[in-house]
Amino acid sequence: MDINTLLLIKVLGSRPVETVNVELMKELSKEKMYELYLHAKVNKIGYTYLKALESAGMIRKLPQLERELEKQEDIFGKYIQSINIISDVLTDLDINHVFVKTIYSFPVLPSDIDVLIYGRLSKNLLELLKKKGFIPFDRGPHFVSVYNTIIDPRVPRNKMSYDIDIYDEISLNYVVYLDKKYCFNDLKINLDNFKKVPSSEYELLIHLNHSIFEHLYTLLHFYTFMKLLPDVDIVKLKRLAKATRSERVLSYTSTITLSIITSANLAIEKRSLRVLEDLANEELLINVNTMPYRFALTRILRVLLEKAKTPRYSYHMLNFILHLINPRQLNHVVKQLVARRRRQTY
Repeated sequence: MDINTLLLIKVLGSRPVETVNVELMKELSKEKMYELYLHAKVNKIGYTYLKALESAGMIRKLPQLERELEKQEDIFGKYIQSINIISDVLTDLDINHVFVKTIYSFPVLPSDIDVLIYGRLSKNLLELLKKKGFIPFDRGPHFVSVYNTIIDPRVPRNKMSYDIDIYDEISLNYVVYLDKKYCFNDLKINLDNFKKVPSSEYELLIHLNHSIFEHLYTLLHFYTFMKLLPDVDIVKLKRLAKATRSERVLSYTSTITLSIITSANLAIEKRSLRVLEDLANEELLINVNTMPYRFALTRILRVLLEKAKTPRYSYHMLNFILHLINPRQLNHVVKQLVARRRRQTY
C-alpha cells in the first residue's frame, strides 16, 4: 500500500480523532503533515484530519491548515444549520424522511446533505419547498437538488456543502440500488442532533453500495465501516444484504477493509475483526495498492447482475436501459462513465 495511506491510517488509528497517534504526528515534518492533508482530502476525510491535528495540539504549528480548518468549521456550522432547517420543514409538511450518508459519528464534512423521503417527489412538494426557500438547481429521475437560500442567499448557484439532495429512492440516476423500505425500518435517532438516521446495518449497506456505484472506495468508507461495525448485528446485516442483493458488495468491501487493516497493522476490537473475517472472501484477489481504491468494471457489472435477479431492481435497470435509446441520454451516460473511470475522487 502507498506510504501516505499507511501513514495517514497510523496517525488516525482505528477511530479518527479519538485514537490519533500524537507521538507519531510530532515526528512528521510540516511538509509531510500538509501532504497527508491533501491525501486525506482526496479520500473525503480532509476535515477529519484537520480535527485530528487540532485534537493533537498540532494545528497552530501549521498556519495554512489552521486557516483551512477555520474555513471548514464555518461551512460545517452552516451544514448543521441546513440539516436542522430541512428536517424542520419536512416535519412541518408531514413528510416522513431520514438522513443518509450525512450524519457521522466522527468529524466529516460531506459534499452535500442527502435526505430520503418515504413518499414521492411530487410537483406539489417541490412548490411547497420552493416557497420555504429551497430553490431547485438540478433534477434527476429520483432526486432534486436544492439550494438552501435561508442559510446564505448571497450564493445562489455555487454548490456548497450545505446544499441538499432530496431523494425518493436510494439511487444513482435511474439505477435504484437499494430498497428504501428497509431504510425506514428500525430507524434510530442520532443522539448528537436528534435527527432520524437508518439502522447501523442499513446505513453501512448504503455507504458500501454507494462506493461501488461511484467506482471508488475511499478512506471515508473505510472509517465509516470501522465506526459502524461495533454496533452492527451481523445476522441482521447478512439478512439485509441478502434481501437487497448486496452480498457481493459486502464481500468486496469487507475484503478491502480487512486488507487495509492488515497492511497498516491496525489494532481493532476482536469482535469487529471476527465480523470482518466472516464477511470477507478469502478467494478474492483484491490488491489494495493505493487509496482511493478503484473497483474494476467487471466487479461493478457483477454487482449489477446480482441485483438484476430481483424484479424490483431489474425494473429500474430496464428503465435505465430504455432511456439510453435517446442519443442525448446515452451521450450523458458515456461521459459520466468516462469521468468516473478517470477521476481520483468524487
